Amino acid sequence: MAQICRKHTYSMNDIKYLKNISIIEYDMVDAGFSIIKENKLVDEKTIEVLGEMNKKDRLIKIGKMYIGNKTFSKAHILGFSNARCAFVKKNKIKNSEILSIKKDAVFLIGKKATITDIGKHIKFAEKNVYTSYIRLFGLEIYYNSDYNKISVKGIGDNFYLHKNGFNKIIIDFMRIKENNNGNSSVMFDIFKYTVIKYKSMEYDLSYYREYNSSSMYKVNIGDSFYIPEMRDKSLIDISYNLRILFELIRILL
Repeated sequence: MAQICRKHTYSMNDIKYLKNISIIEYDMVDAGFSIIKENKLVDEKTIEVLGEMNKKDRLIKIGKMYIGNKTFSKAHILGFSNARCAFVKKNKIKNSEILSIKKDAVFLIGKKATITDIGKHIKFAEKNVYTSYIRLFGLEIYYNSDYNKISVKGIGDNFYLHKNGFNKIIIDFMRIKENNNGNSSVMFDIFKYTVIKYKSMEYDLSYYREYNSSSMYKVNIGDSFYIPEMRDKSLIDISYNLRILFELIRILL
């Protein structure tokens, strides 16, 4: 248990897909600042100054405190793992109930935490509840059936670029899979039609951004290169997203 909770990034390797199950994301509230206060990593005056800042400025200030200060940075990073492990221990969370860990978050399978206050200043809050999960090509995709939406870990701030694009395909696939009662032939026909339509370039342009952290278009004009914006779909290399589509279908079928 301790080994897993000390990892700043972790996902259960043997699980590629889950459906119709409660997956709860617990996040540390104002994590960086809370850890500073809990462990008294700076003097009271600095804590007071940080507390008066808005969240964005405070994050920037804390980031700058890492520069040239190894003692602070090591203690701050250790504070994250200590807080996660305290959360896991107090709630008697088993290894098999930890789907994923991020620096300031823990994702639990079928487990609800009853103790969220960890120490005097550190609190974990229930941020999201999901009903399905897929892990593929370094991405963790979480689906919420109540709101018919997904959250993706591994794309970062560019996630919004796929809002009216590839996200919609993934959402449709996960919704269909959750609602399907075992009729794989119907699902296969739907997925097959999607692939044909995608290869025929029938979707809007934004669907053809590569589904990764760069989220750019790959263009083939003699040599291959990437650009952030595109107008001519005929020049786009769609092989990356096709590979994701085929793997997604393989998992869901």
